[in-house]
Amino acid sequence: MTSPVRAEPTAVAVVIRNGERFAAIRAAHRGGKVGFVAGQVDPGESVEAAAIREVKEESGLDVTGVHIVGERRAGTLICALAVAESWSGELRSSDEGEAFWATREDLVGAESAYPSWNAWALERLEASFP
Repeated sequence: MTSPVRAEPTAVAVVIRNGERFAAIRAAHRGGKVGFVAGQVDPGESVEAAAIREVKEESGLDVTGVHIVGERRAGTLICALAVAESWSGELRSSDEGEAFWATREDLVGAESAYPSWNAWALERLEASFP
C-alpha cells in the first residue's frame, strides 16, 4: 500500500542496511555532514515513489519493498522515514555528495547533519524491526 500524496512539503529519508552499516551521503551542500539518503517528495508523488527515486539518484542503488515506518516534523517539512527491504547495485557518489556505508556513530555523532533526527530514525528502525 502506498501513502497518499501530501499537500504540504514532505521529505523522505531511507534506511538501507548492509549488515551493521547504512547507506549514507556526506552531503556537499551541508559542509560534508552525514545523513541517510534522503530527498524531497515531488508534487503528485507518493512518499514510497520518492524514496525509490531519491535512492537511485543519490546513491545508484535500486531498492524494493519500501515501507514508511514513521514521520516527524523537521522545521517546515514533514520528514518520513522509509525502510527498504532489499537493495541491489553498487553504492556510488552523486552531485549530492559522497555515498558510503556509515556506522551508527557516523549518523548520530559529530559528523552528522541531523544527529537528533537520525537518532530518532534509528530508534524507530529498532522498534519496527527488532
